[in-house]
Amino acid sequence: MSSISSVGGSSQAWAALSAQRSQQQAKMFAKVDTDGSGSVDASELGKLLTKVSEKTGTSVGDASEVLKTMDSDGDGALSSD
Repeated sequence: MSSISSVGGSSQAWAALSAQRSQQQAKMFAKVDTDGSGSVDASELGKLLTKVSEKTGTSVGDASEVLKTMDSDGDGALSSD
């Protein structure tokens, strides 16, 4: 019986971690979405990529090209989804 109850505890721990990760992702997205539009456009993505490049010392790529690759619905912006 103890193994069954520990499985329940594990699922609760995974659910808590998942919720925490979702909250962290939402905070990160909001930080990049500087105009508060609910999406990240090429300009906002460019600012993020520039900061990443400066901190890591590596080129991350062109924001327009990265946006094209990541923009699954083709609207020219990234949603939090």
